[in-house]
Amino acid sequence: MEIYKYKNLENGDILLEKVIINTNNYIIENKESGDKILKKIQNVNITDITELKNWDFKKSLITSCIINDNTDEIKLKYRSILEYVYKIINDGSKIIKNTKINIKTIKKLDEGFTFIDELGISIQGVESNRCLYEILHQCIENEINIKLQIKTFDNLIINVIL
Repeated sequence: MEIYKYKNLENGDILLEKVIINTNNYIIENKESGDKILKKIQNVNITDITELKNWDFKKSLITSCIINDNTDEIKLKYRSILEYVYKIINDGSKIIKNTKINIKTIKKLDEGFTFIDELGISIQGVESNRCLYEILHQCIENEINIKLQIKTFDNLIINVIL
C-alpha cells in the first residue's frame, strides 16, 4: 500500500512524502469519518498444547499446515486436518485410545458423525477449539510433527509448532 505523509515547509508549501506499507502486517479498519487505521497484526507462538486454553479459535482460519514436513495439498479446515492426522496414524484402536472426542467403531452417519472407511471408525463433529485440541493431542501421542498458522477472528496470528 502506498500512502503519503505531509510536511509543512517554511515557505508555506506542503511536501508529500511517499510511504510504502506492507499491508500483510496490518488490518485496515475504516472509520466513519473516512479515516483509516492500520492495526498491527499480532503474532503468538504456541509450542505447548496447554497454551491453547488462552485463545479462542471459533471463527478462525487456518492459513497454513505442515505435517511431518509434508506440504502436500491438505485442506485448510480443522476437520480435514484431523482426518489427515488419523490417516497417518492408520490404526483405529490407537486413535480411540488417545482420543478426546466422540468416536464409534461402527458406521454411524447421524448425530454429526462421519465414517472413515479406511480406519473403520466414525467421528463426531466438534467445534474448532475441541478439534484443534484433538489434532494436537493425537500428534503428540503419535509423534507426528505439525506446524499450523491460524488467524483468529480478532486478527491474531497464532503459530502452533509441535
